Amino acid sequence: MTGPGQEADRRTPHPTGTGCDRLAEACPARSGTACESHWGRILSPGLHLAFLGNQDFTLWKFRGPWMKALREHGCRVTVLSPPGPYVPRLRELGLEVREFPLDRTGLSLPAEWRTIRELGAGLAELRPDLLHVFMAKPVIYGCLAAHRTPQTRVVATITGLGSIFVHRRFRGMQFLLKTLYRISLRRASRVIFQNADDREFFQQHRLIPASKAVVIRGNGIVMPGRPRLPRDPRALATVLMTARLIESKGVREYCQAAGRLRQRRPALPSRFVLIGTPDTDSPDALSESELATLTARHGVQRLGYQDDVAGWLQQADIFCLPSYREGLSVACLEAMAHGLPIVTTDAPGCRDLIEPGVSGLLAPVADAQGLADAIERLLDDAALRARLGEAGRERCQREFSAERIFPQLAEVYAAVLPTRADHALPREPHRPAAVARAPAAPAEPPGQDIAVGLTSMPRQSA
Repeated sequence: MTGPGQEADRRTPHPTGTGCDRLAEACPARSGTACESHWGRILSPGLHLAFLGNQDFTLWKFRGPWMKALREHGCRVTVLSPPGPYVPRLRELGLEVREFPLDRTGLSLPAEWRTIRELGAGLAELRPDLLHVFMAKPVIYGCLAAHRTPQTRVVATITGLGSIFVHRRFRGMQFLLKTLYRISLRRASRVIFQNADDREFFQQHRLIPASKAVVIRGNGIVMPGRPRLPRDPRALATVLMTARLIESKGVREYCQAAGRLRQRRPALPSRFVLIGTPDTDSPDALSESELATLTARHGVQRLGYQDDVAGWLQQADIFCLPSYREGLSVACLEAMAHGLPIVTTDAPGCRDLIEPGVSGLLAPVADAQGLADAIERLLDDAALRARLGEAGRERCQREFSAERIFPQLAEVYAAVLPTRADHALPREPHRPAAVARAPAAPAEPPGQDIAVGLTSMPRQSA
């Protein structure tokens, strides 16, 4: 306990250097939550904000902290989510949840057009001030449905290009997806990208005007409340990978790198662990038989789905994600927040996370030998692991944490919403020129370019 005269001595700057003048013990950022004094004054309490995603799990895990912070600020937050086991967890955050049957793999034109119309009717009933949409299918469908509510501002987040744009064999689907993006994103006021490469891709292909694009690096990681426990240097070193088990996450390369290290240095005290489940809805899904063969042949311990990934991050010594492309890897960010050294690839959304040789190591994309060399370097040097892990944690806190990202999201919302004074008064619906010419509630399906695209919509994954 400290006396009143000591209170000023405890008044420290905010950890991110943004000048929070709250007492150190009182600032929520001390426990990994964004300090509302940095963004709460930007947004007016009483706003109605709606969020649309394609999975209850991703809405809860990746958007939950931000939506909860908005609700605690006094905003009405409505989550439009497909049914699933994480819907109760969303409600436990105090959020209003409207279960909405968005089929990740639906390809039937009548069914998909019915989904868009039902979504439009739901938005017309809710009349939110702002709709924030995530992932390809919700972005496209949400923007099309929002023509029913021209007073609602729309913000879209592109959470990576996805495996469709990684492989050349999907060129036909790439064309359709770009066409749908180009049409639907006319309705968005802002489009958020998680790395500059994705923004450049959209602008190079003229999918959106440059004035709409903004880069915000991630969703805002909630930093662990307790520091990482020191590892016994004599213990078996654990290399960990957590991901959806699909080709573009680099699962093959991870297993092959483990096998090469075991063959080259059989006495190396290490184990390789793989956490995740197959995503059969992904265009580049790996079959169960191939996964079983890969892990068995190369000596990788496969654990499947784990609810307590944080516990495994505490036990691991190295985190590896040899992905071909990401929006911004949440798996890597979570590992960095726990103080783990990172080995990832020189790919968009992966190389953005680390400073090579300072907070992690980079390997070439789809290169099992290069990956094995980087992992071996860390296995041989416990001091390097500790140094990179600490630098990565500091970088995560400084650049990717909730207290860093939440104010940027608030600024985007404030830029497209009416001013505080306008919000307190009755206002006319916002009608962009491109929207005003279109009927607000079309009774028939859209034009042929949209209709054809919906039937060939690629399967979406988180």
